[in-house]
Amino acid sequence: MPANARFTGFCIGMLGDIIFLVSVLCMKDSWRAGISDKDRTKLVTTGIYRYSRNPAFLGFDFMYVGLLLMYFNLSMLVVSAFAIIMLHLQILQEERYLTENYGDSYREYRKHVFRYLGRKLRSREKKEAEEQRMFEMKQQKKREKHKGH
Repeated sequence: MPANARFTGFCIGMLGDIIFLVSVLCMKDSWRAGISDKDRTKLVTTGIYRYSRNPAFLGFDFMYVGLLLMYFNLSMLVVSAFAIIMLHLQILQEERYLTENYGDSYREYRKHVFRYLGRKLRSREKKEAEEQRMFEMKQQKKREKHKGH
């Protein structure tokens, strides 16, 4: 691999480390490894969890992609692909667990935050964004009309 790919891989891997660390810090006492039927923790939807339902797993994915770019070879490709798939399957299990344990609270959270990264626009936000777009289009047409005269 070219040197810049290795450096890019290093940066992506470090970004993954940072995302993972921030996700653990935001979880505070709710952090746990795996799914436990005994531990009843608080549903965390603040901090980095406002932008990703699974930031720790997202961080791991970035780490594996970074390692793949740094040490690109067939075995690293297989290991990274396997790890990312297994992490995704773990996410699916956790989502079932969270839906069963937190019910409507978790369902509502899922409506607003993507599994990996990003917030979904709410209907009010969508309407406001559409109104803003329409206003800007009208303003643009007015400017074009005035330029023609």
